[in-house]
This record gives sequence, structure tokens and C-alpha cells, in this order.
Amino acid sequence: MAIRKLLLSFAVLLLAACEDEAERFAAEKDGLLMEFPASDQRLDENSDGTFKFQMSGAIHNTGQSNEALSEIRVVGRDSFDRFVFARDITPPASILAPGHSLVVEESISVPPNARIFEIGWAQDEGL
Repeated sequence: MAIRKLLLSFAVLLLAACEDEAERFAAEKDGLLMEFPASDQRLDENSDGTFKFQMSGAIHNTGQSNEALSEIRVVGRDSFDRFVFARDITPPASILAPGHSLVVEESISVPPNARIFEIGWAQDEGL
């Protein structure tokens, strides 16, 4: 019984660590400006009772050279600011030329308790 409790405690700690990792964003990227104004984001309920988060924004290359684009991370929280989900989205282009912008519009299914959304750069694999 004690081993079972110990294993359960370890599983809970491991799950918490995974959630903490999923909640994290990568650092801002020099030369790239991400703009996803809150006024352009929507949460819609479908007729079947499921929810979709409609994200809309742009990424601008303000630098002097081509920039590789990483995945974009969306983190959802409930109305009490508790972590609900994280999803990484591949932008519609992989490279952005200097002075150019890329519009990003995506619709993703989200859990019904997700109410607060944050958008940023996903961490690179292995970090």
C-alpha cells in the first residue's frame, strides 16, 4: 500500500512538471515581432457544444535578414487562471524575409473550460 501511494505521488509530481513545461514559451526572437491583439481573438461555441478558439494575428520581420519561424504555442487557462491545455501550431511559412509580414489565422478545438488564451513562441525541441 505504501508503494502504491508513493507511485501515485510520483505520478502527480510528474504530471505537474509536464504541465509546467507545456505552459512555457520560448524567449522573444530578435528581428521578429509577433502581434496577436486580444481584440482579434475569439472563442466560439459550435452547435454541437464543442468550442473553437479563433486566433488571428501577424508576425513581422523587423530585422535585416531572413528569419526562420518556429512553431507558435497557444496556452489555454480556465477562468481561475489554471492551466488547461497547450497546443503548438506550425505557421503558414517557415522563413520570413526582411520587412515582410505573415498573417496567421487558425481555428483550434479547445476544452470547454478554456477561457484565457496566451500566444507566443513554442520552445524548441530538447529545451
